[in-house]
Amino acid sequence: MNWIEIDDNNLEGYLPKSIGGLASLGYLNLQIGTIGGGVPHELFELRNITILTIAHHEVNGTLPATLNDDGAFDKCDALQLAGNKLNGEIPELH
Repeated sequence: MNWIEIDDNNLEGYLPKSIGGLASLGYLNLQIGTIGGGVPHELFELRNITILTIAHHEVNGTLPATLNDDGAFDKCDALQLAGNKLNGEIPELH
């Protein structure tokens, strides 16, 4: 699977750590819902992700400062996290 789009479906719950196991995933769009909790670090192990959108949910916490230290997120062209409850700085991806 390389494409997941679940847009405006009022998703709720938490992002599972197992999402990091979708090695070929290149596009993930989860918009509008009540997904809560922090962003699992496993999400940033998606080495083929080019577009990642988790917008307008209840996601909170901070993003890891070492987000791209090992180049795992080098292919990411767009990271959209608008409308959440994140705090802190967003690390540079490239």
